[in-house]
Amino acid sequence: MTNKPYESRSQTHDSERSISLFPAFFILGLFIAAGLAGMGYFVFDAILKFKAADRVITVKGLAEQEVDADLLIWPVSFINVNNDLNELQQKIAADKIAIREHLVKSGLRNEEITDLQPVITDYQAQSYMATTDKQPLHRYMSQSVITIRTNQVALAMRIMETIDELFKKGIVLNKNYEQQPEFLFMGLNKIKPEMISKAIHVARETAEQFAKDSNSKIGAIKGAKQGFFEITNRDMNTPHIKNVRVVINVDYLIE
Repeated sequence: MTNKPYESRSQTHDSERSISLFPAFFILGLFIAAGLAGMGYFVFDAILKFKAADRVITVKGLAEQEVDADLLIWPVSFINVNNDLNELQQKIAADKIAIREHLVKSGLRNEEITDLQPVITDYQAQSYMATTDKQPLHRYMSQSVITIRTNQVALAMRIMETIDELFKKGIVLNKNYEQQPEFLFMGLNKIKPEMISKAIHVARETAEQFAKDSNSKIGAIKGAKQGFFEITNRDMNTPHIKNVRVVINVDYLIE
């Protein structure tokens, strides 16, 4: 019987401790609830912003422009044959002088003309010649090239029309598909800003038409990606006229 009062006092203390801890747990619970509520608000706000940012339309803008080539690389090839190597080399040197004089007289500058080393073939040194009875008329044949690199494209094209006059001087020009004139356009940086602006304008028009059809409004540009500039011949017959083309992808916000 002496233990009962002790047990009663222990139970009383436990009850009092439980009652005294209740406000602390309650307050802690309020803080946790408030924290979860705040977290939920920020998550919801982030979702709304994500949804708003997701209202984007991507359109393409194309810009094209025709330009004239501003650089010409023109190889002038000629052939010589002879049975004597020294005579062959002398003829090569004389032909180079005659060709250069014709080009300079026609308006090109000396610094625009470059002589390349000739390629000389000795047919008697060819292994297959030992197995045939047909011998070439000449032992040596040379192929020489003079290269013109000029910004005077229109002038060079006029000279091309008169280059055959060299046949009258005993110069045998070698016209083949491996050594065709190459027309280039080097002024891309000058027209880039204008073409990019035009491409963006075209993209804007496309986006506005889409917005009109969908009863919405186009906002600011969210982002843009520029493609490569492409330079091609306008057609097979006019390689000196180039077509410059660029495509830009533009992302517009929809309001």
